[in-house]
Amino acid sequence: MKKGSVVKLKSGGPEMTIKRFIGDSESQGDKLSDFACRQNGLKDGDPYCVWFDSSNKFMTEQFPIDMLDLIK
Repeated sequence: MKKGSVVKLKSGGPEMTIKRFIGDSESQGDKLSDFACRQNGLKDGDPYCVWFDSSNKFMTEQFPIDMLDLIK
């Protein structure tokens, strides 16, 4: 998986695009976000995913990489 890959939760749900990975950012805001993710049990290399929900609302969330399947 890489930035721009399309993934889906193994349990189902919408197709999502990988925006970036925890630990790969240089901006201060993203570093703070990464720190919070690590405090919640995620690790470097886990992806930030983006998608549109059923009401066309833009969504973003972080997932452990082993919960995702690569679609394209």
